Amino acid sequence: ANRVGGRLLVVGPKKISRILEKGLLCYNGNFERVLDMARTAIEVSTVDQMRQCLDQLMKSQKLNIVRIKDRFESPTAGGWSDLQVNVEILSYNRGAERSTPTD
Repeated sequence: ANRVGGRLLVVGPKKISRILEKGLLCYNGNFERVLDMARTAIEVSTVDQMRQCLDQLMKSQKLNIVRIKDRFESPTAGGWSDLQVNVEILSYNRGAERSTPTD
């Protein structure tokens, strides 16, 4: 967050009741599809800062990007617009690697 002039917001874990609701109603009981149980956010003021932040996430050897949702194109029912990036934190103990697809 600091590298791009943003602000880190620690949101905290999603409530169990919401995880159950989302898994059952949105994903037909497939709880593996609920990817946002542990949450944090980076708040930025400009599109350029958001692009820089996404570039940093993509370059990180400690994270694997699992999914990106562009909610600027399709805001939530409440009108919320953002770029949601779901990541997997890679474990050093398992020798996990991050690979970046190339064209």
